[in-house]
Amino acid sequence: MNTYTFDDNFSIYCNGKGIEKEPIVIYGRGSCAQHMYEFYKKRYNIIGFAETCPEIDLFYEKPVYNPNNIPKQAHIAIASCAVGEISSLLYSMNYRNILNLHLIDLNINSKTWNGCIDKSNLIYIDKNKDTIKYYLNDYESKQSFISACNYRLDYGQRILSKSSYQQYIHPLIKFNLFSTFVDCGAYIGDTYDSLSDKGIFFDNYIAIEASIKNYAVLKNKNFKCNAEIINCCLNDIDSGYSYFSNNGTDSDMIDKNSKIKVINRSIDSILKDNYKDMIIKMDIEGAELPALKGSINIIRKKRPCLLISIYHLAKSIIDIPKFIFSNVNDYTFYCGHHSTTIYDTILYCIPNEYLL
Repeated sequence: MNTYTFDDNFSIYCNGKGIEKEPIVIYGRGSCAQHMYEFYKKRYNIIGFAETCPEIDLFYEKPVYNPNNIPKQAHIAIASCAVGEISSLLYSMNYRNILNLHLIDLNINSKTWNGCIDKSNLIYIDKNKDTIKYYLNDYESKQSFISACNYRLDYGQRILSKSSYQQYIHPLIKFNLFSTFVDCGAYIGDTYDSLSDKGIFFDNYIAIEASIKNYAVLKNKNFKCNAEIINCCLNDIDSGYSYFSNNGTDSDMIDKNSKIKVINRSIDSILKDNYKDMIIKMDIEGAELPALKGSINIIRKKRPCLLISIYHLAKSIIDIPKFIFSNVNDYTFYCGHHSTTIYDTILYCIPNEYLL
């Protein structure tokens, strides 16, 4: 089995040797594959692309292979977020020369992920990961967290295992004890829907969404509870505006070049003293840490259960747990990972009184 590594210039090495003259097939035709082709085409011998079910014969004037027809001597570079599924397929077909370019693409081309495998950030993660691991309560959490860290440290050359439970539905959360769900980064209500599908309902649902398009969808959605829909960007204080890319997708993010501005608000000012027995979920494309800083009074006073994404920015996986651990008392912490790649690592913070 081949081992692939990268240097600071994202040059590719197979078992320690450069592969500039050896054939490479890029698996995928989406934006990641296109980015990686443009980035590597002058440095490497890219002979074609591959798809599970090819719809065209040529792409960038290169052949598009069915998996059965990929030349056996070629290195297969997966350029897709479906790394786990594609890798499993290729392994089942006895391919072993497989590398993952998805994390490289995120580092080079994504505004949110820029720097996720920068050397200084990797050193920071490696230095601090055992400290965070110490605070996690069970073996599965520790394994999920360390695996997510190591995924970054080895440039994504592995398939991550998913946690044994569905995202946001940790088995130790007694949902019947909570009356209010605060959905920060509500998108179009997909978390509400997944909870409802499991028979989990609340008296109050507060959806906070920065995208104007998604906000409009939420306003027209039929909720089976008291629902409050708020259009804002979450921050540490109520001050000014954030400029926001408004593509209406689940990956909309702060964009300084955008002309669309959305008011900044804090969780402390939104919730005030109006609710108790809360669960606060945050999946807000890298704004989790300032949003948590703007929630600290509510967290200390109302002691909500927290479901926090810790994977969006380069240092999120360390900095968010550090902040929470140093600002709350009598909580128990778990970590879940809910994809086969870098996405969907969640820190679950449960007040001890809800565990009794």
